[in-house]
Amino acid sequence: MWPTLKESVRAFVEGFPLFQSEWAYLHRNNSGKYKVVPVSDSASSLDYLKSSTDFTFTDGIYVATDDGRPMVVSLILSDSDLTDFWFANGNYNDKDETAEWFSYASDNAVRHTAVAWSALPTALPGSHTEGKTLLDVQGQVFGNLPPSPEGYVDRPSLESELRGRLGASDWHRVVTLVGAGGSGKTTLTLAVLHGLAQNGPYETMLWFSSRDVDLTERGPISVVPKVLTLKEISLTLWSLMHGEAPPKQFDKEEFLARQLQASELGACLFIFDNFETIEQPVAVYDWLNAHIGAKNKILITTRLRSFKGDYPVEVAGMTRSEFGLLVDTVSERLGIVGRLSSSQVDDLFAKSDGHPYITKLILGHIAVAGTQQGLGRIIARREDVLDALFERSFKQVTPLAQCAFLTLCGWRSVVPRLAIEAVLIHSVRPDEMPDTSAAVDQLANYSLIELISGQDDSVFVRVPNIARLFGQKKLEVNPSQALIRENIDLLQLFGAMHESEVARGYQPRLNKFLSSLDDRINTPEDLAKWSPTVETIARSLPDAWLKLADWEEAQGSPEKGLEASSRFLEALPQSKRGWKRYLRAAESAGDIRAQAQALISYSRLRHEALWDVFGNVNRLNGLFQDLRVLMEREEREALYSSMLVLFDNINMSEMNPTQLSLLAWLAIHAGKKGSARKYVAFLQKIDPENKHLPGLQNIY
Repeated sequence: MWPTLKESVRAFVEGFPLFQSEWAYLHRNNSGKYKVVPVSDSASSLDYLKSSTDFTFTDGIYVATDDGRPMVVSLILSDSDLTDFWFANGNYNDKDETAEWFSYASDNAVRHTAVAWSALPTALPGSHTEGKTLLDVQGQVFGNLPPSPEGYVDRPSLESELRGRLGASDWHRVVTLVGAGGSGKTTLTLAVLHGLAQNGPYETMLWFSSRDVDLTERGPISVVPKVLTLKEISLTLWSLMHGEAPPKQFDKEEFLARQLQASELGACLFIFDNFETIEQPVAVYDWLNAHIGAKNKILITTRLRSFKGDYPVEVAGMTRSEFGLLVDTVSERLGIVGRLSSSQVDDLFAKSDGHPYITKLILGHIAVAGTQQGLGRIIARREDVLDALFERSFKQVTPLAQCAFLTLCGWRSVVPRLAIEAVLIHSVRPDEMPDTSAAVDQLANYSLIELISGQDDSVFVRVPNIARLFGQKKLEVNPSQALIRENIDLLQLFGAMHESEVARGYQPRLNKFLSSLDDRINTPEDLAKWSPTVETIARSLPDAWLKLADWEEAQGSPEKGLEASSRFLEALPQSKRGWKRYLRAAESAGDIRAQAQALISYSRLRHEALWDVFGNVNRLNGLFQDLRVLMEREEREALYSSMLVLFDNINMSEMNPTQLSLLAWLAIHAGKKGSARKYVAFLQKIDPENKHLPGLQNIY
């Protein structure tokens, strides 16, 4: 008898090896950690992703491999709630490069991007900068460096800094050349290395390329990376040294570690180009850094700044003089000398931020089209260029950092760093409270933004114009567009700001934002919504705590107002204004202890004008009966003694009767009978009929 279909399916499910593995839906949280939702009975082998930010996976269904690494299942779609499963079902649309995914459970169909399958399955070429396959004599060293770049424009300051770092025998064994895509890191590196090969401290220079896109003047071209893992680095190094495959019993890590520590080729410079493309670049960096020997160095070119213990050399846009030379050199080669006036070159420099690759593309467009169009219009049409420069970096950063970047791209202004951090706090759920500062750091680490220092340690954020074009394109199709648009509206409350205003610091902008909230906080619910944002600002602008205290009291929460005033004093404990506001908050909250402490602390700060603080002495004496209930005698007397000691050196002959009586009562409350008798005796001497004397004399 033939088995039933149900039995056949069960036999397949139970016997198919892939179904014995663990399956899960991975969702990356704002923090960069992952929500792991089991699709199989469990997915414990992927639980390490819940606490790690070292991995980057797009949301989707994954199957765990034998070594616990997730492998994406691209042809099945779902969501983090596993509400349904859609399977690739064809019906490809060439115009928008989407296809149909179909659910066999609900009979629903959805369209989803199929860009990953739109390219022809042909072998990719190698990069023109991947290096030679065998060591050769290059100048005075052995090496496999790619050829010197043609048409290279000198960048004297950067070249000098890089040469200095590579030649220094300091403890920085790793030098990183950091900058955005297309900023000229590789060409700068090759120019410097070919110079060092003629007269430098190394006997061998070993070049390893992880480049997956060549930025040509025709546009980006996908290429195959030469090395992506430590294993591939080791195999490539063996091949360079021996010209043959390694033996079967070959310990790749041991061999690479040994060559890094003390190479058979003498003093070595190991160069890793496009290091951010390597799998787990931070982990690979840590391994290389741990094994590099004293006579060797490592040079890394990268868009990523997340390495510890290295010496970073920043590659930003060209200077105006370097940019002018680049325009002249490229224009001469393209036959368009004189097409651009001096003012047009200035405009191109400003709008391109001196970005060399973008500049070459613009000049190429002018050569072909014969006219100069706006930078934005030209580059916006070249999605391939924007993706090549920024897509990888954008995918690597956390969802919260992506949200920050898109928010910044929607507002054409320099903004205080604290402003974007505060806006991000407002846009996430109260139970999340992610590290918004880390999100901004990540954007800077991946060269998506620039950080500019102002006065008083203030920091501002600027998005380069080309990166902004990429972000605006991304924003149009982002599923969180409504939230990001709201963030942009909030960011605008800080006011538009030009880079030239950075020197003034951020306080005027933050004050402008806080003032704008006066009209937005009308209920306790409004205040609860805005409090996390204001508290973020208060980390760098303590006055925000006082603003928050005012709002809390206005909304009927004097205890929270007192707490906010206390936070201000934690930041500025010597502020007379702060203690005065704290006293007012303590009175509103009915907190007797806090009132007493405020009176004493405020008086201490006014020690140079003690005659002005007798009012505080009078108020502190007036709290005695309440403090008698709240405090044990020893604590209470210590409190009053801390106020009395301020007047130890005061001249009684300069005091009037009222002041003497106040100090006498203060001494009595402090348990200082000797001091009290001294003040009473002097009061009786100068004013025998004083109305306070009977009460004071009765105590003694």
